[in-house]
Amino acid sequence: MVQKQQARAVRPGTVATRLVAAGMALALAGLVVAGRVVPTLNSRYDREALRVAPPVEPGPEPVGAPQRAAWGRLQAWCFEGAGDGRCPFGRPGARPRVDQRFTVAVLNGAPEADLPALAKAFSRHIDGSDQLNALGSAVARLLLRLRVKLHDATWWFARQPVDPWDSGYLVDEPVARRATLLVALHLPAAALQKRISLLAARSGTFAHPVRLLVIGSQASPAWGDVTVIEPPPV
Repeated sequence: MVQKQQARAVRPGTVATRLVAAGMALALAGLVVAGRVVPTLNSRYDREALRVAPPVEPGPEPVGAPQRAAWGRLQAWCFEGAGDGRCPFGRPGARPRVDQRFTVAVLNGAPEADLPALAKAFSRHIDGSDQLNALGSAVARLLLRLRVKLHDATWWFARQPVDPWDSGYLVDEPVARRATLLVALHLPAAALQKRISLLAARSGTFAHPVRLLVIGSQASPAWGDVTVIEPPPV
């Protein structure tokens, strides 16, 4: 009986079958992971739908307590319902849980408030430009960019408040590679309505939270729920 069990334990066909099965499982897992990691690493900023620079260069950035208060409200709106960006480790192809995939806010204020400059300053804050510019060397800036890319590819890590978003001035519907802030600056009413309707209709397909900040237009009931943000008076 012992000899039969030993013979069965070392039967070459059984060992080979298990090795082949294990190799196939590893290869399949590798393909699944590669299907998430490679497109993420190859993704680029959507320059056809977004502009980094504003259509018209605003005045100097507002500074002081009003700016900090407005930034706090803007950041709270961006992060509300955005989720933490994680997917289960064993499901690299899954979408992160996001309670609010698309929301709209209107930035209002007194006529003397430089809202475009405030929006530009906040955009550079949330997209990591300020972090990048604060670094003292090209090597440090390269390492920051690599860290951001690595974080995008490691789907099981939670997004942190300091992690850069994508941000830009809305031209067309963008493909969001990560959490994204869109700025609509002085768009004609019809064009703005069309873009909001299109983004809202397609928001169910967004893998990441997308936030649209409107400047120079009053909120419309047709936009649905809108957050109104007003910097406090100086």
